[in-house]
Amino acid sequence: MSRSRTLLVLTLLAASASVATAAPIIGGTAAAKGDFPSVAVLLYFFPDGSEAECTGELIDPEWVMTAAHCVDPAIIGLANQAAVTALVEVHFNTVDVTTDLGEKVLAKETFFDPAYQGGASHDLGLIHLVKKVTDVTPSPVNLLTTTTPVGSVVTQVGFGTRQTGAQGPFGAEFVLKNRTAVACSSQSAIGPLDDAALMCFSQTDGKGECEGDSGGPSFMMLDGKLTIVAVTSIGDQNCAVVGADTRPEFVKSFLLSHVPQAECSDDGQCATAKTCFAHGCMVAPFSPTGLGTTCTGNAECDSSNCEALGSDQLCTRSCTVGDATTCPDGFDCLDAGGGAGACWPTPAAGGGCCDAGTHGVPTMLFGIGLVAIVLGRRSRRGRR
Repeated sequence: MSRSRTLLVLTLLAASASVATAAPIIGGTAAAKGDFPSVAVLLYFFPDGSEAECTGELIDPEWVMTAAHCVDPAIIGLANQAAVTALVEVHFNTVDVTTDLGEKVLAKETFFDPAYQGGASHDLGLIHLVKKVTDVTPSPVNLLTTTTPVGSVVTQVGFGTRQTGAQGPFGAEFVLKNRTAVACSSQSAIGPLDDAALMCFSQTDGKGECEGDSGGPSFMMLDGKLTIVAVTSIGDQNCAVVGADTRPEFVKSFLLSHVPQAECSDDGQCATAKTCFAHGCMVAPFSPTGLGTTCTGNAECDSSNCEALGSDQLCTRSCTVGDATTCPDGFDCLDAGGGAGACWPTPAAGGGCCDAGTHGVPTMLFGIGLVAIVLGRRSRRGRR
């Protein structure tokens, strides 16, 4: 790339200390193509010839997760959200954009957590791509509050700078393994920081995140899958004391409001006594408040959907009539009239629960109605 590259940064003041967003991984090793295919570099080419960079990760074929400050127009220096969407480019299948821009995908929409006010709190953003990325497997995202306590060991990935002081080359993907999360309350250099909202890492050993790494993932192996457990947010001015990463579970409501399918891909990503179905975590069927249990109103169901059939009234969920995959095992999607469907326990052969004489297909479902489940720009110091 021929233009001079600048870093997307923001100056923040916390406890009278200037803090910087993260840049390329310091003290890491170069990634090879295919090591972390879901990790992408975000490039910004401004009309004045300057450039900026962040890191992101594919969490769905159409969605990339990054830091809020990487898509906040006030921080980037753009007029509005539409200007951010028009400017940002997402590049996959490259480990060094200075020599290979890889596959470029543009944005259709960009969002950041509305609770984000600068700093580290709620520092999560999303990019809705103009097309599906079909040759990259999205990474699962941890949304459980008990999975990554202080002491957890992660692998950090980013396209940022590789020297303390936010100096040196960047634009290449680097990896830093075996980074142990420390108590955020112990990192007074950019405090106060909240352990519930952030994973914090000491960088006094000369290794860690820096400018350009913003929005990049911290990975852990959970239930046999390399899972995103944090997203690079802020650090000290010289990237030499502390790095702080946003916990996706802390901003779960914002994330799932746009990408509900990101909640889970298997049962291991759900809390105890819950199971993963259609990428959403739900109470296991036939357990209290789960599908198939008796109810008298919506509030008694995990799905917020209590339906009646004959003398039975059970917790159910909406589905597509004729498509068995839209209900969990052990349930049929019954026609509720008007094209709506409800998941109802499959009757035993020859009769049983809910058999209305037509092997579980009633003439109508009645009751309270089906409810669909909703199961910096350059020289802006301080922002990675």
